[in-house]
Amino acid sequence: MNPVSLCPVCLISEPSLKELSAHLVERAGQSDPGHIMWLNRNVTSKKLDTDGLSSKFSEIMRYSDLKRWFVDIFVRRFFGEPAHRFIRLMQKPTKELLAGYAIEHHHFLKQWVKSCAYILAKTDSEEVAQYEMENMSTEYFGWNGLPSHHEYLLQMGEAAGISREQILNSKPLGKTEDSIALWRKIARESHWLLILSAMHPLELIANKRIRKYGGTYGYFDPSILSDGSIPEAAARFLYQGYSADQSHSEDALEFISRYSQELDMVEECQEIFLASVDAFDLYLLARIERGDLLKGKL
Repeated sequence: MNPVSLCPVCLISEPSLKELSAHLVERAGQSDPGHIMWLNRNVTSKKLDTDGLSSKFSEIMRYSDLKRWFVDIFVRRFFGEPAHRFIRLMQKPTKELLAGYAIEHHHFLKQWVKSCAYILAKTDSEEVAQYEMENMSTEYFGWNGLPSHHEYLLQMGEAAGISREQILNSKPLGKTEDSIALWRKIARESHWLLILSAMHPLELIANKRIRKYGGTYGYFDPSILSDGSIPEAAARFLYQGYSADQSHSEDALEFISRYSQELDMVEECQEIFLASVDAFDLYLLARIERGDLLKGKL
């Protein structure tokens, strides 16, 4: 495949990093809010010309170990100093936050399995196909006689004070819907490896080794699994993800590293991941927003 550069905001293809930089400079010059916000969050708030932005972009994309590049970007975004607000709140979560988590994550998981299904449909790799079949079953349908993570999620919501019917009949908040719209677009329009690069590194969020990778926090304080501060069903749900997401995320990074180099798609995989990380950040804020809306109602 011919390498191209993908805009991490609108996913438009450009033939090189320099042309991508010119695209970003042009859109920012036209006061496009999405491109301006992305540049402010991820590159710089200073106004740069095409050469200056291209140089900055090259620094961001530089790596010695591609798998570690994905980890480092993710850790800085969500577990750096300061860590993402959702991560800070998850150290000692309230029942409202857990209920908000349950509602918004229900919608995330519905898109997650669709994204996995698109990867399965598009790939010719047997190992990737098997990986995705296991992912879909584990997350949404159950695996090896165990309930799915989605079922554990519903049980957490019920234990936090919101009914299963309320969760299933809910509509996602705007932030979640906007994020899902990006992941839906990627799933429908992109090569299977780009879908994988957008979705599966997000499982780093619950990787139990995140502090070893430089995070200031883990996903949550492990003491909450046993100290009685959260319902048993919530502890069970969090433990399931904590147990699975390390291998899931790191297996995915192995696939991305190997196949992106074989297919000459390294830069595209990096850029689509940057787009997905922005969407994930927004989606985590929706969990907080939903919890705030439930205050005094549980």
